[in-house]
Amino acid sequence: MWHDHAATRQWSIDNLNSYWWGLVKQGRSAGSGVRSLASEQAMNGILQWCVPGVARLHYTIATGDITSKSGACRYALSTFPITWHAVINEALALRRGEQPVRRSRSSRRRDVLGFMAFVIDDVNARAVDGA
Repeated sequence: MWHDHAATRQWSIDNLNSYWWGLVKQGRSAGSGVRSLASEQAMNGILQWCVPGVARLHYTIATGDITSKSGACRYALSTFPITWHAVINEALALRRGEQPVRRSRSSRRRDVLGFMAFVIDDVNARAVDGA
C-alpha cells in the first residue's frame, strides 16, 4: 500500500484548517442561545464525531500512523492538558456505549468547540515550528 507521510500530514493539516475549523466557526457563530443547544442525543453524536475526529488527525500528523476513534481519545488523554480530559472522557465513554457524567449541554458545547480549536491551534503551531 502506498503511504507518503508528508502527503498524509499535509492533507490532515489542510483538513483541520478547512472542514474542522469551519465547524468551530459555525458552532461559535451560532451563539449561546437556546437554538444553538442541541438535544442530548444530538450532543452525544457531536461529541463522538468531533472530539475523536480532530484527535485522530493530530495523532496522524504527530506519528504518521492512523488510529481508531477510541484510540484517538486515549492518545488525547495522554497528550493534551487535563483541562480537556472531561470532554475527551465523555467522548470515550460514549464510544464504549456508556453514559458519561452528566453536564449541561452548554458546557459540553463550549468544551467541544474549545477542544477542537485547541487541537487545531496546536497542529498549526507545530507546523510553523516544523514539528
